[in-house]
Amino acid sequence: MVTTDGAVWPRQRLRLFPIKFTKAKSVEDYLEVKFAAGYPVLFSSGRVALSTVLKTFYNKDLVHLFPYASQCVVKSVLNANLIPVTPLDSTVLDISYNQWGRFNTAIKMSPFIEDSIDSLYPIGAKILRSGADFEVWSLAKILGLKFGAIMWCKDQNQAHELRRIRDNNTNTKLSILRLFLSLIKGWNPICFRFWEKLEFRNLPLLSIEYGVISNSVSRWERIYNNRLYMYKSVLRELSLQELNFEIEYGSVIPVVIDLPLGFKLSCNRSVKSLHRVVGTDKPVKVDVIAYQEHL
Repeated sequence: MVTTDGAVWPRQRLRLFPIKFTKAKSVEDYLEVKFAAGYPVLFSSGRVALSTVLKTFYNKDLVHLFPYASQCVVKSVLNANLIPVTPLDSTVLDISYNQWGRFNTAIKMSPFIEDSIDSLYPIGAKILRSGADFEVWSLAKILGLKFGAIMWCKDQNQAHELRRIRDNNTNTKLSILRLFLSLIKGWNPICFRFWEKLEFRNLPLLSIEYGVISNSVSRWERIYNNRLYMYKSVLRELSLQELNFEIEYGSVIPVVIDLPLGFKLSCNRSVKSLHRVVGTDKPVKVDVIAYQEHL
């Protein structure tokens, strides 16, 4: 069965156990040691991370986005009181997307933000590969959490400023309400709108939420190895082992497996027909196996 549903990431789950209470700094210090370059700042989601960075450090009116940019990226730009545009020349962007874990090598100039929202890097990998000032990861799309994003900063002073802005917005009651709404936001559009409104206030996460992130991040290497094993297993199942060369550009594991044109499945797996905007001269429709969506 072929679908056009764009959800290709691990399902979001609430993982409160084992219960752990910690602070953002503990997680940020751990990540800074584990990866090769950059200064990490924890946010509640990728959209608020993007919006806060744009509000604080971006000094132009227009933001050049990649084709088919998601609504959360567009809303992040609008929330920063900026104008999102999609240029005809997609090699010069302010926000460059490493789509489904594939590094965008087509850009001619370093973007302002590298959107690696669904890229699972191995421990020790180099961050900010495009020369961008910032790079964002979504822990919802990478690890399947209900909340959490990491904004990597090239400059340590900018990381300090982002943390100051986040931590000055502390409001425990609103943070508890946002956590509750994050659990039910998929029930109806009203719940989602209330959650998003609170989300863009850039409230810090609760200590129990930081604890959930800490538990998951501490298992990063095991998660990466399990995901790599799954990726290779599905390739073998499809007799597409020759596509292993796609694990490149820092050994980031692709979120999906692109099927060759005219490929006939010999197994019972669902296929998604989506648009690829990275690695092509223009957006092109591709059939993919979203093997991570049932994790």
